[in-house]
Amino acid sequence: RPGMGPLLVLFFGLGVVVCAYAFVLLLQHRRARASDPPVVWSWLPYLGSILPFGANASGFLEACRRRHGDAFTVTLAGKKTTFLMDAGGVQRFLRDTGKVAFGPVAEEVTVLAFGVSPKAVEQLRPLDGDIHRAYTTGLVRAQSLDELTRRALGALHRLLGPVEVLGAASADHQWRTRPLYALVREAVFFATAESLFGPHMATRKTFEDFLAFDASFALLAAGISVRKSVAARERIADFFRADGYESLPGVSDFIALRAAIFRRGEADFGVDRTTQPADQTAVFWASVSNTMPAAFWVLYYLIRTPAAHKAVLDELRSHGALDAVTDKLELTGEQIEAMQSLDSVVTEAFRLTAGSITMRQVVEGPCYELNLPTSQRVLTVPKGERVGIYPPAFHFDERIFPRPNEFQWDRFLGEAGKDLAKKVTPFGGGQSMCPGRFFARREVKALALAALARYDWQLVDPKVPELDKMRAGLGTYPPERDVDVQVRLREGR
Repeated sequence: RPGMGPLLVLFFGLGVVVCAYAFVLLLQHRRARASDPPVVWSWLPYLGSILPFGANASGFLEACRRRHGDAFTVTLAGKKTTFLMDAGGVQRFLRDTGKVAFGPVAEEVTVLAFGVSPKAVEQLRPLDGDIHRAYTTGLVRAQSLDELTRRALGALHRLLGPVEVLGAASADHQWRTRPLYALVREAVFFATAESLFGPHMATRKTFEDFLAFDASFALLAAGISVRKSVAARERIADFFRADGYESLPGVSDFIALRAAIFRRGEADFGVDRTTQPADQTAVFWASVSNTMPAAFWVLYYLIRTPAAHKAVLDELRSHGALDAVTDKLELTGEQIEAMQSLDSVVTEAFRLTAGSITMRQVVEGPCYELNLPTSQRVLTVPKGERVGIYPPAFHFDERIFPRPNEFQWDRFLGEAGKDLAKKVTPFGGGQSMCPGRFFARREVKALALAALARYDWQLVDPKVPELDKMRAGLGTYPPERDVDVQVRLREGR
């Protein structure tokens, strides 16, 4: 009939779109083998379950476990990831470094979030051993760790001075109201930047650029470019583009050693000169981004829990660390490590707020056998797909941690507590465990000690803030809102 032509074309076009949509969904949810894990259904092609996962990763994964069992496959921004929720299978998986590897996952984030070119990733491979040894030498070895601890403690004690905390240099003992997360975040940023990268990096402009970059980091890592954040990242990288930056006063041996490795890579292996600034920026981001919220939660729970506050303050006093006359706070790394109450508080705060994901990619095939001891099953994950472990799934398991939703500051005291603490994994697991974890823990402890040494603290609102679940997979969850506290100089000071 006349006039039917356009309608037929429209219906045909709609049919093609519907068929293509159905075909994509079928590909996204198909199981190639009967032994493949069950697939979590989503109506969104490519994106898959990224929206419910990003909104509440813990709740989403727990719901999937109840429906599908201890292993299931989820599509997240185009990547198929099988989550392993069987505690017995996790340790075996982490020990298996032959068929699964962290490298491809880390390299993808380096390219997408920090602007390293795929070609440069290949050029860096001959330097992998040297880069790994630099972490051990600069962040793990006792002498280097103690020096960084000394720097950080001194910087934090200065940054948490009366002017910075109270807004006045006077020694009155009046209560003043301050936003706790803003206070902690700023102190941690400047202390870390100064301790690792020197005072030239610890500037207000760099702090603002870091916040702009960090705010969109999850989007950048997912391959979504945010112009404002990329511009902020490049301004941070400018510091590492300057010739001889590693020789500036205050730059740590760790950063200088990394610079020397990259210089050798440029000379011997043709590594692109743009690679060093991008890779050093990645270290800069990693050194600050998770320490900020981690330090906040530790100090928050110390303020909120009088018994924990008293126990840690008693440990601080037992070392005579604060000289009331000179106002110096002096502690060695060994003394900080000896504070068992503080260590238990830190571990418990990490347990409640960790949101990291340990991710591996299957690199040998055709598939990887995933063992589930609890259900006595063996599932297969195809080569090229990923296997993820989400620590909070175990951190809130009441079979492991009785009353898991409560903050129990003394949960990890004693020998039994030390063994239990090994089940708290905020820094990942296996060979890809965060190499900066020792310094991060020391710095978190240093901030708590610097804050308690001078001041009395109390919460304005006793309600615990919710976690900001939009940062699922990136490390420690920050608070969804800031928390007002009242603070004053302690009597006798």
